[in-house]
Amino acid sequence: MTRVTDDLRDTPEGVAIISISRLERAQRAAEDVSEMRVADRRLLWLLSDGVPRTMREVADALGLEQSTVNRQVNAALDLGLLARADPDEHHARPLVVTEAGQSLFSRSFDRHMGYVERALAAVPDVRRAAFLDDLVAFVDAYEGAIDETSPAPGR
Repeated sequence: MTRVTDDLRDTPEGVAIISISRLERAQRAAEDVSEMRVADRRLLWLLSDGVPRTMREVADALGLEQSTVNRQVNAALDLGLLARADPDEHHARPLVVTEAGQSLFSRSFDRHMGYVERALAAVPDVRRAAFLDDLVAFVDAYEGAIDETSPAPGR
């Protein structure tokens, strides 16, 4: 009996799907050895620009439900990764990254950058810029295809 995936292996779409799947597995493995939880990394990445944001702004920027952001932010506050700034003109208390949060994020980011540097080294220098351009184009188009068929924002 032939599996559906057997016929795909020799097609460009099949190679792409298999490669995406392998990348996702590798990313999960990297997350497993990371000092940070995925949710914390996303929050700290967003807030690492130094711009204080309200919970609503964080939810909008990450495309997440307010309840999900509340849970994630409260966990990051409990760990000392985030803090609440002084109230703004609307009496909201924006979120900011603490020194401990910035230190953890920097260590985690540097480690992940090392993985990416090693992987990019496998692409010949003369093809690296074109590879990155193509990767960005592929991801943009992939996101666009999903967005066109998604029933709700943020999927």
